[in-house]
Amino acid sequence: MDSRSAHAARVEPVAEGALRRDAPGPGAPLVGSSAVIHRVREWLWGLAPLCAPVLLAGEPGTGRWRAAHFLHEQGLHPGAPFVQVDAREGRALEAIPLRGTLFLMGLESLSDEAQARWLPLIEGTRSEARILASASPTLFDAITSGSFDATLARLLTRFEVRLPSLRERMEDLPELVSHLAREVGAELGRTEASFTDGALRRLGRERWPGNLHELRRVVERLIAFTPAPRIGLREVEAVLEELRPSVADLRERQQLAERRELLELLDATGGNVAETAARMGRSRASIYRLVEKHGIALRRGS
Repeated sequence: MDSRSAHAARVEPVAEGALRRDAPGPGAPLVGSSAVIHRVREWLWGLAPLCAPVLLAGEPGTGRWRAAHFLHEQGLHPGAPFVQVDAREGRALEAIPLRGTLFLMGLESLSDEAQARWLPLIEGTRSEARILASASPTLFDAITSGSFDATLARLLTRFEVRLPSLRERMEDLPELVSHLAREVGAELGRTEASFTDGALRRLGRERWPGNLHELRRVVERLIAFTPAPRIGLREVEAVLEELRPSVADLRERQQLAERRELLELLDATGGNVAETAARMGRSRASIYRLVEKHGIALRRGS
């Protein structure tokens, strides 16, 4: 048995309901009556029976993992393995199952070496595995700037489904809250809670940068700490205030995120400042200022 067969034999299929705790409930990314989510549902149903690669693009928390799992369950081999891999890690050949679905995450941060490693595997795979991938919108900046391999981009973006942010589908919020409340209530052993109109209007005024993941976290706390079956404006205000970070916390998080992104891109480009600037949509001078600001040591010749 070769290494691929041995690995595939060890991989257990992801059973329906065997879901990450930080992800929204089954089907949550597809819940709603808005035109934008209706269009996404049509695209996913249309692509599900095909064997072609699909790129699921969108912000973190928009349901890319769930959309991938939906395509797997409605695809040609729903009982076969669903293998989830961070494309930046070293796993390559051994990660591809002989059947089922290979779900690649983190395409936007792939180094040149990682792109070169994945290209021949995706281009020349002889397995029956379907390849799905997820990426944030920054991937398309890398493709436009030429810092992402054109052939790999063509293979993985042949069919693209963009998952909308929660901000783009706020009319779906009442249905999403109701769906998540049922799911969370079942998980916590609580009677299903309902929300007053005032509570829903207050939730609708939030920006939800964390999208469905953030909404689920709020619903979880509301159901866990509200003894009454009906959740009102006062309870929502209290939970939002509790979870809202201070200005200092936000500034620190932004600084850490900025430094982390800069380090990842410098690593992905081999320390090439010009290429890093192109991927971040900044000038070279601004990259040098960021490097100095965050105390990052550049390689010689950068």
